[in-house]
Amino acid sequence: MDCVKVLDLEGRLEYMSTPGQRALEIEDVSQFLGRRWVDFWSAEDRPRAEAAVRASRAGQTGSFQGDCPTEKGTVRSWDVRITPGRGRDGEIERLIAVSRDITELKIVQKAAIQAEKLAAAGRLAATIAHEINNPLEAVTNFIYLAMTAPDVPEEVRQHLEIADRELARVAQIAKQTLGFYKDNSKHRWVDVAGMFHDVM
Repeated sequence: MDCVKVLDLEGRLEYMSTPGQRALEIEDVSQFLGRRWVDFWSAEDRPRAEAAVRASRAGQTGSFQGDCPTEKGTVRSWDVRITPGRGRDGEIERLIAVSRDITELKIVQKAAIQAEKLAAAGRLAATIAHEINNPLEAVTNFIYLAMTAPDVPEEVRQHLEIADRELARVAQIAKQTLGFYKDNSKHRWVDVAGMFHDVM
């Protein structure tokens, strides 16, 4: 929705379109007429609003993006263009400010940036998980060779079996981490009694 405003050469508000009043949730626009337009903007955006007014007063098109709260306090983001309004003699008489509500666009952009950050984190996690798998397989193979070697004491064999199960858990965690990126995780049954037995 566009909000059209007419400013005098000092940047004071002379007129605001009806759609603009609705967008800014203004019930009585008369209380805003005569006030400096730049004062409607947040402190962070005010310098850019002032620069846009100066550019328009110099005969150029001023533009910026900023946040301006509505009369009821709802913060909205706007894309603003200010152009000089010339009289019949070509002299600049007024400034025309057209603000387009880009609040939803900003929300979508922030969501897209967040999604890209999550995707980057997923790619990094997948790379790490893949790199962990290689040494895990080597250690698992060595444990298997040690367990199947002749004359291995029973106590040592039990320790090796526990180590083998723990390595399998690490491999499963790495696989799940890889699944966050590739979305290939699967549900599986867990032997809770066996887990408690191992812990004890």
